[in-house]
Amino acid sequence: MYTMWKLLLNRLPALSLLLSIPLLSVAYIYLNQSRGEETFSLVTDLDEQIPFLKLFIVPYLGWFVFIFVCFVYLAFKNKQLYRHTLLRFNIGLTVCYLVYAVYQTHVPRPEFAVHDLFDRLVQYVYSMDEPFNCFPSTHVLTSYCMMKAFISSQAINRYIRLGVSCMSILIIASTLFVKQHVLLDIAGAIAVVEAVYWAGSLIQRRAGASDKRNREVVSTFVIASFLLMGVSSNAKTTPLAAENIEEENERTKLPIVNDCCMDLNEKMGSVPL
Repeated sequence: MYTMWKLLLNRLPALSLLLSIPLLSVAYIYLNQSRGEETFSLVTDLDEQIPFLKLFIVPYLGWFVFIFVCFVYLAFKNKQLYRHTLLRFNIGLTVCYLVYAVYQTHVPRPEFAVHDLFDRLVQYVYSMDEPFNCFPSTHVLTSYCMMKAFISSQAINRYIRLGVSCMSILIIASTLFVKQHVLLDIAGAIAVVEAVYWAGSLIQRRAGASDKRNREVVSTFVIASFLLMGVSSNAKTTPLAAENIEEENERTKLPIVNDCCMDLNEKMGSVPL
């Protein structure tokens, strides 16, 4: 018991760094609203073919617990990997928030009747999270970042690495099926993570041991920011004035959840509609 408490106290300073995530996310509260300017739609024809599956709200909401548990595990298993992952995590979030500040996107949401718990959970998410600031997806960015962190460590049990990878992929897929994001949002998030990792590796190779960490923080952030800004500025997008968002929702309106999932539920026989 004494050893366990000693280990916990030893990891407490590292675990306290997790507070940087909610502190950084305060910016999202301000950004996640219409600013009275034109927004952009990144919806493609392929996105419109993706069905709305309410069952995926479970892994979507499970993201919160998943990220926390993974960070706690890394803090006890590999402190260096924990610090590097948290650093990249926060740099990625910062890049996303910078994009949201200058390039606001909008994702149309489906209309559906509320019949069961899954419907209520989707309705709750929609009520708490406005349909703005979707590119890049923070759900995808953080899940993909965590998956890369676990895969990179051979010291972690392979079944744990497999479990984290499967859960990350499930969360990424859920962002599409609950209509919180579109395909380009996912591509943008993965691009940010890869840019951050590439920049971090480049700096580690070139930096001296004494100032490597400080230079990684600053330089990785700058490089990733410029890379993503260049991608977003060259993307083919459709501007939507604030008053036209409702019209866009009507145009891309998806089948209600009961119609969309009828065949799936009949085969599974698990979810009452």
